[in-house]
Amino acid sequence: DKGGTVNFPVRYKAVLQNIYDKLGVERQALTSASPPAPTSRVTAWRNQQASYLRVTVLEIGLDLQAHLEDDAEVFQLVLPLDSGALEFAVAEARKKGFFLAGVLPAWTSADNIMLQRLKHPTNWESIVLQSDFAKALLESVKGDR
Repeated sequence: DKGGTVNFPVRYKAVLQNIYDKLGVERQALTSASPPAPTSRVTAWRNQQASYLRVTVLEIGLDLQAHLEDDAEVFQLVLPLDSGALEFAVAEARKKGFFLAGVLPAWTSADNIMLQRLKHPTNWESIVLQSDFAKALLESVKGDR
């Protein structure tokens, strides 16, 4: 692990810190916010057959909403946790129905948070978990949806 900085969004700070603690991953907290860039830099991967889209945001821009306009049944949005514009991005994604899906340490050159939007209701009762940590995490996700 290379270490690094993270900017936990206020909405997810407690749950993300809990995940990092459980993983034994240490990061320096980024404490300053910065405005989004004029335009976003993104990559996208789609599985048409499964109606799945993953958009990875490399730089958060003011045009982020335009990248969230897709009707995939499963749409995952990966955002860089080292961006000072992360609060802006999370707020924009939440307006479009995205909710917390997980954290991806060192997914790109930085740690990332994954949000997702699902077209259909989740069958929460079909999820079987063993640990108290996993059950608490599921409750956090359910509460965010």
